Amino acid sequence: MVARAGKEAVGIYDYALVHSQRTTQGYTVEGGNLIDRNKQLVKGSLVMVLDPAGAFTAIIDRPDEVGVLYVDAKGKRILKQSPADMNRSPDPDAKPERAEAIGSGQQQVATVDALVLFTAKALSKLEGDPVAYALAELETANLGLRNSELPGIQLRLVGITVTDTDHVVDAAGLNAIRDLMTPLREDYFHDINVAFSGTLFQGGLAHVRQWSSINGVEAPLAFRHEVGHNAGGQHCYTGELEYYFHGYQTANGAHTFMCGNNVPYYSNPQVMYDGQALGDPSTADMARVWRESANRLSNYSPAFEGLRGFYYSPLGHEPLIVEGIHSREGAFVALSEEVGPTQVVDQAPAGTPLQVRLVHDGDGKVFTVKMTASRRMGPACTWTGMHAIGSDCEGRLPRLELSLQADASQNPGLPAGWYNGILPLQVVSKSFEGSASPMRVSIALKL
Repeated sequence: MVARAGKEAVGIYDYALVHSQRTTQGYTVEGGNLIDRNKQLVKGSLVMVLDPAGAFTAIIDRPDEVGVLYVDAKGKRILKQSPADMNRSPDPDAKPERAEAIGSGQQQVATVDALVLFTAKALSKLEGDPVAYALAELETANLGLRNSELPGIQLRLVGITVTDTDHVVDAAGLNAIRDLMTPLREDYFHDINVAFSGTLFQGGLAHVRQWSSINGVEAPLAFRHEVGHNAGGQHCYTGELEYYFHGYQTANGAHTFMCGNNVPYYSNPQVMYDGQALGDPSTADMARVWRESANRLSNYSPAFEGLRGFYYSPLGHEPLIVEGIHSREGAFVALSEEVGPTQVVDQAPAGTPLQVRLVHDGDGKVFTVKMTASRRMGPACTWTGMHAIGSDCEGRLPRLELSLQADASQNPGLPAGWYNGILPLQVVSKSFEGSASPMRVSIALKL
């Protein structure tokens, strides 16, 4: 994927892939380090996301460049540069907080589920898919965790929601998104709240040892710092608080995420960088903080054992891709007849009617929104009703696709604005009797 990013992204550095993953919905996420060719030293990072339509989003972190590169499916490139101060010191006025020990235990494996909110103003400043952008932002933190010898602790995207309210990156905005997003846990089963705003006077802000952050969409490196505050981290050690939860800076100018944010690491005294430890056991060990906080951060909601999907209406109607379904006899059914069909059939026309209860952003009221759903077994096949098992497609791929559609013409009388919520489904296969995988589709649509 780095060839797609090109010299515009890597600059004079070599790219070293650290991790690559293809998500349930067909997004490919890659994170890697940018290496100084002479010193063979990590000097930055590059995170890239390829969406199912072929568009590309990359977050660039180099000594000479911070920004987001967007490449659409036709190859048009837009680089949005970002001010260094918003990224290296995203919340300069945050004060250190006295604390007891962060937590107990040394958990090495945990998945922290994130619900991501965009303000409409933040969306207006993106040049690409917000799902891809959210995946890229989470990967900036995940890359730092892997580099810091914490590969088992990872952040995962579980939902996208949108509001027209212009929450500012400040204390009031942070409290507002916490109050808005935390009650949504019963629907999204998420652990942490991550908001992106288009109005920022600083790069980001987070509640320390809690679960919420608000970040400037024009400061793409802020989130990896702010989520460190959620874990319990503080800024550079100044001698004020004798605890191990600080970031670290080396004598040669390497600054970990919580203390200058110019190399892709959290502090860890066990990790060597340019011949020097990237931390101190007494004052700067964010790796320990993450291990001790992992159980808390990953258990604000029960884990959902199933498939996730994301539907964001202004992008058009790119299908949700469920990979690993090797039978052409796979289909989707609703959990309630009030929503849609709950049983599979041999044949049905494309455009199965659905009635999905979603929350209107403008007034917080729940409305029934009419949508349609279709399925197919890959691009070579024809679309059928979402619950139709049969198919005459011979060139099928080992994947099942779901297409959702909704627009104002289907919903006369509903108030205009954003609608958010969850569509629960089951993925069933006729070839494997009794097999069904639960699926939750996060919906953010504008009517």
